[in-house]
Amino acid sequence: MFRQLQKKGQFEKESADKCILLGHPDLHRVMKELVKQELEQEQSELPFCQQIAGVLVKNLDEVLRTRAVFIMLELVEHKETAEFILPHL
Repeated sequence: MFRQLQKKGQFEKESADKCILLGHPDLHRVMKELVKQELEQEQSELPFCQQIAGVLVKNLDEVLRTRAVFIMLELVEHKETAEFILPHL
């Protein structure tokens, strides 16, 4: 799944260039809700958050130009997951 999220696609009608699929208007909301759900479960390990953070950091320039930045903000807002993102910013 994470490989597919990193692919580039054209989902904005007014834009001619392709962007990372994590920036899709609906897909970024789903990923953000999955991060929230995992954080609410209060697990000691957060495997989904760690993996999505890795994808975000790997594609940082693309993420900062799209709606995928809201997934990153969700991770930064929580002390348990902020350590996955902050060192790379």
